[in-house]
Amino acid sequence: MVGKLVELKREIDINDLKDYILRNRFNSPILFIEKSNSIDDLVVEIASEVNMEIFQYGNKNYIEIRDVKFEAELHFDGITSPSVNRIPDIVIFEFPENPNSLSSNDFFYLVDGVRLAELLSYETKDFLLRNKLAIKGMQNKIRDDWEDNFEITLLNRDSSEEKVLGLIPTMDLSKLSVNDGWLCSSCEGVAFKFVNCTIEKTISVFFELHDLIKSNRDVVFRFVPQNGNLVVIDNKRIMHGRAYGGTPYRRLMRRTQLKLA
Repeated sequence: MVGKLVELKREIDINDLKDYILRNRFNSPILFIEKSNSIDDLVVEIASEVNMEIFQYGNKNYIEIRDVKFEAELHFDGITSPSVNRIPDIVIFEFPENPNSLSSNDFFYLVDGVRLAELLSYETKDFLLRNKLAIKGMQNKIRDDWEDNFEITLLNRDSSEEKVLGLIPTMDLSKLSVNDGWLCSSCEGVAFKFVNCTIEKTISVFFELHDLIKSNRDVVFRFVPQNGNLVVIDNKRIMHGRAYGGTPYRRLMRRTQLKLA
């Protein structure tokens, strides 16, 4: 595949951000900035120049998330939205305040769905195309009209590419259990199963996906967020999630969602 998974920069300016949003994300679906101040003004300026919507949270262009009490499953933003028009194209994560040291196990995971799809066997691709994944108990504290229980196709195919994009259980498989025919995650209370399939098949497929993610460095980018880090991702290609070391803590993360015309 042409391009690299991550574009790394020390700092960012408006031209860097604009180039990534409009062009560079097709070659590098992740932009990682080591040190950044708030980019809210930059985003507003870019939105005024190009046809781009900034999703609103009250009177703000972003939402602040502080408490970390469990892992976050690998997913894309807007997965529970009842409308594809409310799924952002670009998601920006800012970390103004983060207490974790680089030795912490509280990683932020970014997984490339296109590269992951390239590694799947023909049999697994065929299975994922034919069988939807049922999800129940998905937590959503942001949008009241979004769904808690739904079904998705985990492997998406269009004229140009295939990609795994949806929801994959916790990176720590020891936190999974089986209850009444569902594969359950203890970290968020979410339950999964492939429709009209045995629980054994559900477990087998997710173990295969986890093995591919862990054994192929060009599929996943992980980092322990530090003060000033900023990450911009192509939300329709990259799934994100968070590991958790087991001790609750507070930090400040800002998330901005952008929709292109």
